[in-house]
Amino acid sequence: MARSSDSHSAPAGLAVAIALLLVVGYLAMVRYDPPEPRSTSSNQRTFSALRALPILDDLVGDGIPHPVGSAHHDVVRDRIFAHFASFGYTPEIQRATIETRSGPREISNVIARIRGMIPGQAVVLVSHYDSVTEGPGASDAGVCVATILEIARMLSEDAPPLNDIIFLVTDAEEYGLLGARLFVEEYNLPRDAVVINLDARGTSGPSLMFETSDESGWLIDIFAAVIEQPATSSLFYEIYKRMPNDSDFTVFKRNGFEGLNFAFIGEVENYHTDRDNFANVTHSSLQHHGDNALALLRALGWSDLSGRESGRRVYFDLLGFTVVKWPEIQTLRYALFGLLLVLLALLKLHREEMIETSGVVAACVLWIILLAGGILLGWGLDRLLVLLGGITSQWMDGAFLVIGAFWLLALLWAFLVVPRLGAKMGITSTWEMWLGIWLWWTILSLLCGMFAPGASFLFLVPALTASAIGALVAILLVNRSGLSGQVTAVISAVIAAAIWLPLEFIIYDAIGFGANIFLAVRATMVMLLLSPLMIRVQPWQEGRR
Repeated sequence: MARSSDSHSAPAGLAVAIALLLVVGYLAMVRYDPPEPRSTSSNQRTFSALRALPILDDLVGDGIPHPVGSAHHDVVRDRIFAHFASFGYTPEIQRATIETRSGPREISNVIARIRGMIPGQAVVLVSHYDSVTEGPGASDAGVCVATILEIARMLSEDAPPLNDIIFLVTDAEEYGLLGARLFVEEYNLPRDAVVINLDARGTSGPSLMFETSDESGWLIDIFAAVIEQPATSSLFYEIYKRMPNDSDFTVFKRNGFEGLNFAFIGEVENYHTDRDNFANVTHSSLQHHGDNALALLRALGWSDLSGRESGRRVYFDLLGFTVVKWPEIQTLRYALFGLLLVLLALLKLHREEMIETSGVVAACVLWIILLAGGILLGWGLDRLLVLLGGITSQWMDGAFLVIGAFWLLALLWAFLVVPRLGAKMGITSTWEMWLGIWLWWTILSLLCGMFAPGASFLFLVPALTASAIGALVAILLVNRSGLSGQVTAVISAVIAAAIWLPLEFIIYDAIGFGANIFLAVRATMVMLLLSPLMIRVQPWQEGRR
């Protein structure tokens, strides 16, 4: 084969790809900021964080912790009751004495209800009002209770819904989900009831929809249709269901109720401390909780909840603009289709003498070497930063500088190794390296589809779209000079980055620097997508088209 003429354009293609990845990273950072709080003069049918703030101030503004059994606990409960009453409700207090390992505990749930026009259907909006002893719980879960109360005020002025709407403010969540257990066991809740739970594990960040019931496909469809700024993915639930964490929503799920669970998790260092106070409440997080809860409550409260379909979805939000979803049962079929498209591109490019099979095989081997080396280097960087004091705690100031160091290391590793080692292994075509990478990604999408379907979109969506673009370009072969391979490589990398980069901000809030080996994996996986653009960055390399 003759030498390809794309050698001189390769640095430009790499520069464009890096620039576009930076743009995607910036968009992810901006789009995952929760929405600006609406003013008190905004439309009365829209949720306003600034209208809810006085309620929150009344509940927790004095800064006094109110755990179960404390004197101030009853004060907060009575304030919640009074707010419901002031909005025209006839609230009730559900009381019980529950035996625990440390003795009997008296708990009190506060409940208000809007009667719907269809008997036997209900939507329950839930959070808890008790705090830990260490702090006043302004965000966990004062923000959530204030959200419920403000929505209750708004809906009291609406026309009656089709279904009952129940506002449930539970007690003793921090003490073992006792209030939720009491409600489920003793309240006559319809079996078709849908639950929306609000919580917080921090004092800032977007309202993440991080947990669903097991057969929640129909709810994901509604969520996707009504939520204006979604922040969610089936990956969150795939991880969360393997963790020992619980919330009030856990009690409802165990008893067969379907629903969705929301929380914001930024600034987790304030969680369960005296810094979880009114001054540290993030107004935009309150706004996002309110927007999400109100939209879902209106959608579910005014819909027929009977006859809903079972089934699961794989889903994720695309930079907070929309939700991409599909039936989980289709995942393996899509992954196989992606693999077939990559193989189709391989056959067509080989027939057109754009690649050699040996080069593709070498690219597959090189990808494994690069991935292993990148992970090892990331592990070494983690150990070095800990040793030098660059990582001082699981969550810390200047975290994005540390995260950036991992991503920069992965980029440098690929840039320094790919051209030389690729040449030694006989890989000199952009298309060969592209095929080697995306063959692996389609295989990984198949494996995820089999063993962790909720996480499959991480590999499946990039692999399926990249393979479709690659197959189309290979069939058309609009440019035999090699430029077509570079354009395909750039587009493929940007699509994957749009899926992976937004997760970086959320994963840090969730686990901090507790598992940096996975940070190294994420950074290496994405940066290696640029390696097809690095094969020909050195003008002295000879190679194939």
